[in-house]
Amino acid sequence: IGYAATCTKSGMSDGTKCAFCGHIFEEQQEIPIKGHTRVIDKYLAPTCTADGHTVGVHCSECGLVIQAYEALPATGHTVVDDPAVSPTCTDTGLTAGSHCSVCKATIVEQKVVPALGHTVVVDTPSVPVTCTEKGRAEVSHCSVCNAILSNGEEIPAKGHTYVIQPAVAPTCTEEGSTEGRHCSICNEVFSTVEEIPALGHKPVTDKAVPATCIKSGLTAGSHCSVCGEVFVQQDIVAPKGHTKVVDIEAIDATCTEEGNTEESHCSVCNAVLALSNSIPALGHDLEHHDARAATCTEVGWNAYDTCTREGCGYTSYSEIPALGHDLEHHDARAATCTEVGWEAYDTCKREGCGYTTYVELPALTHDLVH
Repeated sequence: IGYAATCTKSGMSDGTKCAFCGHIFEEQQEIPIKGHTRVIDKYLAPTCTADGHTVGVHCSECGLVIQAYEALPATGHTVVDDPAVSPTCTDTGLTAGSHCSVCKATIVEQKVVPALGHTVVVDTPSVPVTCTEKGRAEVSHCSVCNAILSNGEEIPAKGHTYVIQPAVAPTCTEEGSTEGRHCSICNEVFSTVEEIPALGHKPVTDKAVPATCIKSGLTAGSHCSVCGEVFVQQDIVAPKGHTKVVDIEAIDATCTEEGNTEESHCSVCNAVLALSNSIPALGHDLEHHDARAATCTEVGWNAYDTCTREGCGYTSYSEIPALGHDLEHHDARAATCTEVGWEAYDTCKREGCGYTTYVELPALTHDLVH
């Protein structure tokens, strides 16, 4: 592998050879020295506060300093005094200060001194102005600068500043007053306020309102028609409610027959309170019962339904009569000395019945002869 040439050393190009036998396929070539790339460091003049330097030279590739520059120290300020400025009656002044004549930097800042203001001398006093009479300003000057501060000019009369006191209307219970007018500066009265007596109430009767079946009423009362004050309060009278008359009695629906709701009206206002509506038949509320077979001595029945609704009595019950015994006859057998006998009898052949007329005859025992 080759390497690059530098400012002071030559380099080599890349080459190839066999790693086993060493045979060279491409020779490495020498790369000439580059030499320095000279860059001039320009002269930098020193200022009042910053250093400078002379011309220098260095290489931009390897950074080698070819010609070192020399530092030039800061020159320092060239101080010039700024004289103080005295204030006057109307103009501000300045304190003493200084600055640099080269870079113009402020060394000692000049501060503003406030104006002194006039020293007033009154030559002729002022004459006050009123609402109806003119006045005059004072005559005065400054004892320091001799400026005329006031030359005694005439001031016109101000005229009155009118204030209106609005009229107040009297009420039923309180007095009123007329409009008044005066000057707020000199208090001269131009229109005097006069009292107006209270008017007194004007009673009005509030008629009673009879209550109806559905609307409330009012008792009689009274109030003032001007201010609305109530003298006798009207009380609310509750609605009377309807006086019901039944036109059609309500009939409950049954399992098999329709019913209807009640129909009624008010005998006072004739309002219809309720209209009669038909109620469909309810249909039976059935309860199922299983069948039971008849026996020899007891009746039976088929499966059936009954209505559980009180008072209905509906049933599909059908009875099966008792079957009676299915008899088989048995002949009598006489008793002997050692075995019982029986009289003639019948038994029921129907399974589970157990009916019999069997009567047993006891054994006779031996009738011994000795």
